[in-house]
Amino acid sequence: MHDFKILKVLNFRNWFWIWDRVQVNGKLRGSVLISEDDSEEEIKTKALNNENVKKYTDGLNIVKVIVVPKRIVSIVVK
Repeated sequence: MHDFKILKVLNFRNWFWIWDRVQVNGKLRGSVLISEDDSEEEIKTKALNNENVKKYTDGLNIVKVIVVPKRIVSIVVK
């Protein structure tokens, strides 16, 4: 059997990082690394600043940004 030791760490939640997928008009265009503690605004900012996402949103009107934390960011442009 394995001998597992349990460590107590303050602010343990800060250790978790998640890859969120980013869609533009329903097509996967990138992913961003987020912390579990990031707010929706921080996630939106990271998604909109992704280099590949910028290719598909530059010069277009962003109609809506939908954030499903720990899952996906969906950007609708026209």
